[in-house]
Amino acid sequence: MAIKIIVYCLEGLSDILADELKWHGFKPQFQDCSSVNLEVESFESLYYLNAHVRVATNIDLLLYENHSCEQLQDALADIQRLDFRWLFEPNRSFAVRAERHGEHDFGSMDLMRDVASAMTLAMEAHGGSVHANLKDPDLYFRTYLRDKRLVLSLNTNGEVLSKRHSYPFHHAAQLNRTIAAAMIWRSDFFKSGMLIDPMCGGGTILYEAAHWLENRPIAKRDWPFAFRRHPYYREDGWLRQWDRRIDYRIPAGRLIGADLDEEKLAGAKANFADAGLSTAVSWHQADSRSMPYLQSGDTSELICNPPYGIRVLKPREVDQLYRELAQCCKTKDIKRVIAITTKKHSWLRSFTAAGYAAHRIDPVNYSNMPASIFDMHQVN
Repeated sequence: MAIKIIVYCLEGLSDILADELKWHGFKPQFQDCSSVNLEVESFESLYYLNAHVRVATNIDLLLYENHSCEQLQDALADIQRLDFRWLFEPNRSFAVRAERHGEHDFGSMDLMRDVASAMTLAMEAHGGSVHANLKDPDLYFRTYLRDKRLVLSLNTNGEVLSKRHSYPFHHAAQLNRTIAAAMIWRSDFFKSGMLIDPMCGGGTILYEAAHWLENRPIAKRDWPFAFRRHPYYREDGWLRQWDRRIDYRIPAGRLIGADLDEEKLAGAKANFADAGLSTAVSWHQADSRSMPYLQSGDTSELICNPPYGIRVLKPREVDQLYRELAQCCKTKDIKRVIAITTKKHSWLRSFTAAGYAAHRIDPVNYSNMPASIFDMHQVN
């Protein structure tokens, strides 16, 4: 029996997610800006996705999908005809959470309430019963509505996958882990094994790179994945997929992390130590506008999450930082720069003036901010 799965990501990253899924041997069937549909043959593939796919934010079992939902009542009538008994063991609680995008004549709370009611009626029609528990449900369903596409799915990961590790050190501008993974996936890291982050902060980009180098699953084996509370769960199947090691064939290279702030640099080291990461990182307390630890030609690629001018620097200071960073990259002969920022025009002006061109720009909705991932290549 084919099992339908919908894999979610941050809005704007679905192309990168689809690339990663294809690399792992899956065949995307449909995608929009924040999700990719798959069909798999067993629940072990679901365990595999949760253990090894890094750009995903949520991985759900797809239970119902309507691509032309003109009237919500039509979809609710369809949901009332579904048989959910295979999911609801005795005394199991559930919750429905709604995610709505586009113009509709009802709100997210209305959508959540109506879908939950339809599911309850569906269970009663088959002689079963359910009860809601919004705080700690055994089964957490998601109703996802984007324009006319309505999806009902069952969350299998639990906590959003960008939070799949707890860090001892956080700072105000900590980068989302799935964005860090997406930036690395776009890069040449898998060919070179080399990466420099001159504004590493808490070290998230380097942290993700080290996990790939060490061939580690995305979370600890005992992480409280939601699927471990589902009736189809089999412990031996989960352990098989968690124990699998993926041969990314990344050359033995080197990671370089730097930050001007001594506290952040110490925090990045603490995060590495807490995770038991053994990858050697060359750490430096230094300014990204000079990178004194680099000689020209030392590395061809840089990945970073620079300040946006929201919490720390003023807009003019951000502009100056970008200009000086771009000139330093040129001086150090860094061929490729991948970064995420909301300051699109400032970033492009700075790097264009330094002799770089935008090879690709991926808009991404990051914490409800219109940011973009920039892939800049040196052209002269």
